[in-house]
Amino acid sequence: MKLSVWAKSVSTACGLALASGVGALPAHAEWQEAKSAHFRVYGDMVPDTLRKRTENLERFDAVLRSLLKADEGVSSTIFMTRNRDEMQKLTGQPLILGFYRPTYEGPIAFIPATLAAGDLTPTQVMFHEYAHHMLLSNMQAFYPGWASEGLAELFSTMSFDEKGNAIIGAPVTARADDMNGAHHWTVKRLIDSDVTPPKVDELVEVYSRGWLLCHYLLISGKRPGQFFQYIDRLSRSEKPMAAAQKVFGDLDKLDDEVEAYVRRRSLPSWLVPADKIKAATAVALRPLREGEAAIMPYRMVSANGIRVDKAEGLAAQARPIAARYPDDPFVQRAMTEMEFDAKAYPAADAAAQRALAAEAGNVDALAYRVRIMVKKAQASGKAEDWAAARQLVLKANQTNPNHPLPFVQFYDLARAQGGPMPAGAEDGILRAVVLVPSDMGLRLRAAIVLIGQGDLATARSLLAPAALSPHGGYAAIGELVKAMDAGQDKAALQAKIIDLKLNINQFAIEKKDKE
Repeated sequence: MKLSVWAKSVSTACGLALASGVGALPAHAEWQEAKSAHFRVYGDMVPDTLRKRTENLERFDAVLRSLLKADEGVSSTIFMTRNRDEMQKLTGQPLILGFYRPTYEGPIAFIPATLAAGDLTPTQVMFHEYAHHMLLSNMQAFYPGWASEGLAELFSTMSFDEKGNAIIGAPVTARADDMNGAHHWTVKRLIDSDVTPPKVDELVEVYSRGWLLCHYLLISGKRPGQFFQYIDRLSRSEKPMAAAQKVFGDLDKLDDEVEAYVRRRSLPSWLVPADKIKAATAVALRPLREGEAAIMPYRMVSANGIRVDKAEGLAAQARPIAARYPDDPFVQRAMTEMEFDAKAYPAADAAAQRALAAEAGNVDALAYRVRIMVKKAQASGKAEDWAAARQLVLKANQTNPNHPLPFVQFYDLARAQGGPMPAGAEDGILRAVVLVPSDMGLRLRAAIVLIGQGDLATARSLLAPAALSPHGGYAAIGELVKAMDAGQDKAALQAKIIDLKLNINQFAIEKKDKE
């Protein structure tokens, strides 16, 4: 989808810590890039190992895309840290082994290349996190919190045999203590967990009992088809308990079946034949250029997110590298982001222009030029500065008509400037959410557009996964969904959005730097 030239100007941004320090990760000597249909993976490892991991990611993607009927979207970028220690240094969080962050700028993941014995394996971490992305990539289906976490656990142990068959259902041994703890939720409590969220010390039940119920419904063969019948009813906005009783019948009986199932000496597996897995097989490998490898430790810290008070220190460390490689688009794009985060806007703009001189179609560099121009427009109030920002967005969209970032920037730009919404802005948001449906901020923007258009049912379906997330953090969205369920009309919901401060905008003027 290409954006058209819009009307003339009217004169009137799943649970993840930020890096706690500016020290970059250790330099790597043999950085490689593996590029496939759905992934771009960076890792410091033997090329053949990186190739095999990327091929397995494509197989995993193909299996889930088929089972979950997920739509195609933009590709994901994966950074592989050397080990758990590097992951902890990157995030500042000792318990995080890896994470996936869906975003309209381009979904990214950070996964350790190796983990100590007894931990979840790097593959399990990646499969669990990517499963969440896939579950949100079918906008017609709603998965409650227990099913989302249960399926992510179930798919995390997927393996492929020598014939290429996928095997689903192996136990998550690293969570054995949790799975066999002293207390267990009943099926009723699990079904009710979206309505009555778990306490902090109960959250493990969503994972362990969610895994068990998904395993039983999908793999035991005792209740064929019931899991997806239940999901279908939820996706049509039926209440969880009522839908469960219609599909599963007597929930106490189901609870007895599940308890007997988990006590079996061994559990069955689900085999997906190799000839049913339509995975992309082409993986392009290349060693990183010298400049790319040199900047990569700083790029990873920046990509994860940097605190305002640490941003200048990170940029200062990376500047000598950027100065050595002025013609490398990767280096200059990375430097653009670091300078922007450090609020060195002239330096950021200069780095962006160097990136564009080396690679005219660098959408990320164009996007940072948009951000810089918006700041100028906000300071000057001049119509020509707003118009210049819009022209940069248009250029980015023409460069890559299927990149969600220009769509979001144009919509947010129009809202930041004020006045009538230009033609194409709302359509662009609805296109962007198809490309990255796993970005909750993008879902919120799209839901606001749909509420304005009177399509309350579709708006609710977009917001429900956030409102009922077992991890919390979306209380305001939950309040909006409650208002929708109470039958409030379009005007009341639009007032509620303002009251709940849900009108997110990447170009909103910051009242204070983030702590």
